[in-house]
Amino acid sequence: MVPWVANNPLKFFQTGKYINTNLAVEGGNEGSTYRFSVSDLQNNSIMPNNKLQRDAFSLRATHKIGSLINLDASVSYTMSTIKNPIWQGGNYSPLFAFTYFMPRNAPIEWWRNNYIDTINGGQKTGPSGDPYYLAHTMWNYFQDNSTQKENNLLANIDLTIKLAPGLSGLVRSNVNTYNDNSEEKVNGTGRGFSGGSYVLTKSSYQNVRVQGLLNYTKDFGEDFNLNASAGGETYRRLGGQSIKLETQGGLLAPGLYNIANSVSPAKITVNNYDPNVDAPYLKFRNDAVYVMGDLTWKNMLTANFTVRNDWVSSLTYKDGHGKYSIVYPSFGLAWTFTELPSIKNSNTILSFGKLRASLGWSGSYPTAYYTNTAGFYSANGTFNTRSNSTQQLFTFQSSSIGNPNLIAERARELEFGADIRFFHNRLGFDVAWYKKNSFNQILPLNTPVESGASSQAINAGNIQNQGLEILMTATPVQTRDFTWNSSINFTRNRNKVISLYPGVTSYDLELAFGADEHAQAIAGKSYGTVVTGYGYAIYNGKNAAATGQKVLGLAPYGTTGGYYSYLRSQDYDGSTKQLGSIMENWLGSTTQSFRYKNFNLSVQVDAKYGGLMASASHQYGSAGGSFKNSLKGRDAASGGIAYTDGSGSHNDGIIPDGVFADGITISGTDVSGMSYADAYKAKLVGPVPAYAYYGNLSQWSSGIREYSTFENSWIAVREVSVGYDLPSSIYKKAKFSSLRVTVTGRNLGYLYKTAKDGINPEGLYNNNSGGFAEYGGLPYTRSLGFSVKAGF
Repeated sequence: MVPWVANNPLKFFQTGKYINTNLAVEGGNEGSTYRFSVSDLQNNSIMPNNKLQRDAFSLRATHKIGSLINLDASVSYTMSTIKNPIWQGGNYSPLFAFTYFMPRNAPIEWWRNNYIDTINGGQKTGPSGDPYYLAHTMWNYFQDNSTQKENNLLANIDLTIKLAPGLSGLVRSNVNTYNDNSEEKVNGTGRGFSGGSYVLTKSSYQNVRVQGLLNYTKDFGEDFNLNASAGGETYRRLGGQSIKLETQGGLLAPGLYNIANSVSPAKITVNNYDPNVDAPYLKFRNDAVYVMGDLTWKNMLTANFTVRNDWVSSLTYKDGHGKYSIVYPSFGLAWTFTELPSIKNSNTILSFGKLRASLGWSGSYPTAYYTNTAGFYSANGTFNTRSNSTQQLFTFQSSSIGNPNLIAERARELEFGADIRFFHNRLGFDVAWYKKNSFNQILPLNTPVESGASSQAINAGNIQNQGLEILMTATPVQTRDFTWNSSINFTRNRNKVISLYPGVTSYDLELAFGADEHAQAIAGKSYGTVVTGYGYAIYNGKNAAATGQKVLGLAPYGTTGGYYSYLRSQDYDGSTKQLGSIMENWLGSTTQSFRYKNFNLSVQVDAKYGGLMASASHQYGSAGGSFKNSLKGRDAASGGIAYTDGSGSHNDGIIPDGVFADGITISGTDVSGMSYADAYKAKLVGPVPAYAYYGNLSQWSSGIREYSTFENSWIAVREVSVGYDLPSSIYKKAKFSSLRVTVTGRNLGYLYKTAKDGINPEGLYNNNSGGFAEYGGLPYTRSLGFSVKAGF
């Protein structure tokens, strides 16, 4: 008998390496300066078969042309090679595969080296060849290989001219040129390695920005100082091209990666861009003029303003109409009250004090061609008529219906703040209260399927952010040899949906568990309210004493073993539940820095309190018994109840905590509203085996998604750094001007977290504003680094 030995999924991963070497040379004289640097990065992550190599070169030079003109030019060039970018989540992410598809005793390391069918060729398959789906998983990690080479050139030139006393001009131009070449080689999984594919992709784009600015500064007597600027710019994405070549139907000769080796004629795709994803490759133009300035009285009271007018191509329609001109003003006022003579000349403990207020507008625009790709028809195949003749089929060019009246999104923000410092700036508080409302957001509104499209672009919504930010800085101890600096930051934000669109009460922001759970914007509620029909059903039937209890029954899509399990709310009474909000209650961070002679120690701790996360790894891993939470009830030592059934005696019984739905009769007894525990005492039912209890609780067909949706609060040790400046007596013979060594650890662990069963609380599937779902991803990764910095 093979002994049961638990695996360790973390052994699949490797120790990542990050080696960055940088060399810089600089010099100059009264008229010119230069700085040249070159860096080499060799990085592989914790994921096997993954690597990043990056070489970067940069040069900056300044030169005075006479006494009136200054020239500042820079250029940087970066070459990157990326092999097998990491899966951020999904079915092929390692943690999801290891928790969902296999038991905890599956030998991961063995499968890593034994996923190929050495007799027939290809991938091991089937219940005997791949019982845990690990051969399939490993094939994707080691036989699906992609390499992308990127080249990025960024050049900038500034020309500053002194035109008159207090008046100067700036002309700035920069260009960004990018291209990449990618290659994907997929080995065939079939017998004799049949199948497979080969894909080549090449793309490039270029952006240009030209700016002109006039700056004027002047003192009016001893009390007033004016700074003003006026200018304009044009930013143009010149677009680019993308060419994709891919084999079809597999490879003629397995393992020969060449487009000519395609079984069927190869497919070529040119410039197939998605406006929502491929914005850099699409042509876009933004022209702007602006004026800004500030007027200061006695270095004490400052009033400032800005006005900007943008003209954007993405709000210009094909026929030339559109509200493409947008004006954004802002105003501010600041009072440094410690400049008052009564305070400035006193011996007060107050070192500095400033009050400020500001009101401003900002905005954003749709992606390029968004207004001109929706609502238009194009040929899309053919269909046979009744007379069996062929008829051309026309459909919408995109899945969204056009809107000829889109306008720019706008945001208005009001802020009041204070910066107050005491004891010669050794204790300070910076406090800000803000209120920001975002209007006219461009959203895809779902449409009836009869329209032939899935959505229509609209302007909608008033989303309000209101909160408080507090930063405290302090130097509690300061002596000749020892200094302690401290900073503590606290943020509390309240995000509320004021309104959406007439007739619309909710809008989906993000989905979890497929589409079983939604983070929604609901009018009158917090942004990101989590809504699901897959929560625990709550009893509201004829047995009043059972009201509010979880409901048990037979799930409509079946249950493991035919046992009673928790019902979903939508299956019980058609209802949905609001579980809470994805938004945190507050964020906090502190950095404590200590210096003792030549030694430095810095510690940073971050914190997040509140907000929900949904974990697919927890849901489906619980169904398979991969998590610690499924230990309860597995045997007598873990609280399991003894029972006997047709297969023998067991001690893994569990009594569900809930009541039966109305209408259920067991052995002639109506158990409507009766608790499972009472039915067990009455010998109407037996315990539910642990495998069936956890399977029914969290599997796809009957699982309760609320079970794997939990509060996501944490306190993390973000960084600890120890540095030492070596004495000059050690390195002066090497002609160094300074030599410093530093040891740094990042993401060292959590002091506190509420995420269940080892789920990474910061491992969300994406970083969208509505993101709250975890779907595998990578484990929490600790990094340790050592650096040497030498000056010449």
